[in-house]
Amino acid sequence: MERKDQLDKQEVEAYVGPNANYYLDNWETYHTGINSTAFFFPTQWLGYRKMYAKAGLSYLFMFLIYFLVALLATALDLKIYPFYSFIVARLLLGAFFALMGNDLYRKKFISCIQDYNKISDRNRYLDFLKESGGKNIWFPILLGLIDIWLFYSTYASMIYYSNYTATFVY
Repeated sequence: MERKDQLDKQEVEAYVGPNANYYLDNWETYHTGINSTAFFFPTQWLGYRKMYAKAGLSYLFMFLIYFLVALLATALDLKIYPFYSFIVARLLLGAFFALMGNDLYRKKFISCIQDYNKISDRNRYLDFLKESGGKNIWFPILLGLIDIWLFYSTYASMIYYSNYTATFVY
C-alpha cells in the first residue's frame, strides 16, 4: 500500500473506533485542539488510548514534580502538605496532555500505519490497525484506583499532620 498525504477515513475509523470523526477532523487540519478528558484524567486517557509507555512516563513525571515541590518547600521552609504537591503535579500533567494529547495520539497513529502499510490485504491491514489502536477500558480503571489511593493517602497525611509545624510532611 502506498501512503498518501491525506488521512484515510477508513484507517482512522479502524484505529480510533467510535470517536473517529472527532480525531479525523482535528488531525486533517493539524489543529489538534484541547482534549478536556486528557486534562482531567491525563494518565487514564493515555492508558485508554493504549499509549502505555507515555502513561508510565507521565506517572514518573508526576512523582518527580511531587518530590520537587517537597524539596522546594523544605529548602524555602514553607509549610506545604503532600496533598498540594499532588494537585500541582496533576494540574501540570493535565495542562500538558490537554494541549498535546491529540497530537501525540496522531503521531502514534501515523507510526502505526507506517508499520503496517506493507500488508497487501486491506482487510487484514485494517484488522491490525483496529487491534493496535482502539481503547483499553481496564488500564484507566487501574490507574484511577491508584490515583484515588494517592489522592486520599496524601489528603489523609495532610489531616494527620495538620497540627505539626514540620516544613513538609510525608
